[in-house]
Amino acid sequence: MLLFTLRRLLLTLFMSRAVVWNAFYTLPLSSYGGLGFNVLQDLDRFTMWKISFFFFVIIAIPLHNNRTLASINLFTEHSD
Repeated sequence: MLLFTLRRLLLTLFMSRAVVWNAFYTLPLSSYGGLGFNVLQDLDRFTMWKISFFFFVIIAIPLHNNRTLASINLFTEHSD
C-alpha cells in the first residue's frame, strides 16, 4: 500500500508539472496589454519549479486524493 501511494504521488507530481508548464508558459500576455511574449518567458527554472510545487501541493494532491488539504497526511496510509 505504501509503494502504491508513493507511486501515485510521483505520478501526480510529474503530471502537475507538465500541466503547470503548459498552462502558464503558453499563456499569452496579449490580454494584458497586447504584448507578444509569454508570461513565463523570462522566468528562470527555479521559479518554474516553485510554481509547479505550489500547484502540486495546493491543487494536485487534494484532487488526486479527493480530500481537503486539512485531511492530507502523507505519513499514514488511507484506505481507498
